[in-house]
Amino acid sequence: MAPPRNGRSSRRWSAKTAARRGRNVALLLDLQGPKVRTGAHRDGQPLTLTPGQELTITTRSVLGTAQQIATTYQHLPADVQPGDQILLADGTIRLVVLAVEPEAVRTRGRTWRPAARASGDQRARACPLLASPHPQG
Repeated sequence: MAPPRNGRSSRRWSAKTAARRGRNVALLLDLQGPKVRTGAHRDGQPLTLTPGQELTITTRSVLGTAQQIATTYQHLPADVQPGDQILLADGTIRLVVLAVEPEAVRTRGRTWRPAARASGDQRARACPLLASPHPQG
């Protein structure tokens, strides 16, 4: 019997299977990081990024440009430090943190897939941050 896909049912299934077989079962969960959205861009068009380019991510409400984009995640400057990596667009865009300011994080593009672009689409772009101490609501 295949395990169910939802967490609560999976735990019950695992416990029953472990009891039935007389064995311990370890569960590994893949938890998503906080959802971090980028703000709208000045011209409304997707922003094309190039490797090596510096990009500032700010918590201030600004229209995005090739040099600076806004984020909805107010704890970003507190959650990263120089040398950390930030992944955008499901990991297709990798940024390395250069400096942290009270309301902004200065980064440099490390790798992009050739077609990777940061969109101003409020629905789509998530930036996973690992081990963030700040819960998302």
